[in-house]
Amino acid sequence: MSAVQFFLLFACNLSVKQSSSSEEDSANEPETETDSQHTQDTSNETMYTVMTSVVGDGEITPSEDLQVQSGEIVQFTLLPNEGFEISDVLGNCGGVLDNATYTTAPVQADCLIQAQFTETVLESVAYCSNIPAAYLDTVVCDPEIHLDDWSAGASFSTNSLMIPEGKIVSLPFTSNAVGLEGSIMITNNMPGMQASGIMWKGWFSSVPGEPLVDDSSRCSRFSPNPNPLSISWNQTAPHEYDCFLGTTVQTLYFNMEVRCYEEMSSVCTPGEAYDGDYYLGLFNILD
Repeated sequence: MSAVQFFLLFACNLSVKQSSSSEEDSANEPETETDSQHTQDTSNETMYTVMTSVVGDGEITPSEDLQVQSGEIVQFTLLPNEGFEISDVLGNCGGVLDNATYTTAPVQADCLIQAQFTETVLESVAYCSNIPAAYLDTVVCDPEIHLDDWSAGASFSTNSLMIPEGKIVSLPFTSNAVGLEGSIMITNNMPGMQASGIMWKGWFSSVPGEPLVDDSSRCSRFSPNPNPLSISWNQTAPHEYDCFLGTTVQTLYFNMEVRCYEEMSSVCTPGEAYDGDYYLGLFNILD
């Protein structure tokens, strides 16, 4: 072997040893996070809390505190209770109210959403002005004869109220005794009608002559001789004994007629009216 050949072989072996040593050293070094691993770990989203509260009579759903990721958008549904309406949505989450749905802005910090509900203000309707066309020939409604005195703590009374033959008498009043209760008392000096099957009926409605304001037996009464008879009402909350008139100020009617009711008697012709005018006394008392 010449001197040149020997030198080349020595240099080649030395290079192989250095490469092998570098690989072994690399294998023995402790593992460190790669750039991609570090990026993945630090990209975990920050979590924030979205809280809710309610002012007024209604609900917001979801109502529990929510844990959301940074930048997340959340939707809430607002549901007012009877007699209330959605007023506004306040707080520091930012967002848009569309009908009953509130959509937040992207959440960037802990924040609060406050749903606000206010009592519905019904449009005032002049007494006896909204008699349905189908009842124009049947309903007798005089705006001068109404039951509003009780709203000031006094009682209304009359001893000469007449139900004309075949007619419905509707007595208007404004239900503005929120939080209070009372009763309508009926008396008469007419003969009883037990044998005929014809009966007196009184009921509450929101429109003259129309069906019940509350579809239950608490808001209507039948009697062959209402002397005396009472119908209790309240503007506090629904319960077992009284007719619940709601908790908003609105125009209502107390209706009365005297005729044959199929569901109450089998000895008269359904719809048959009392023969003649029917006189009675009526008292509306704030309890």
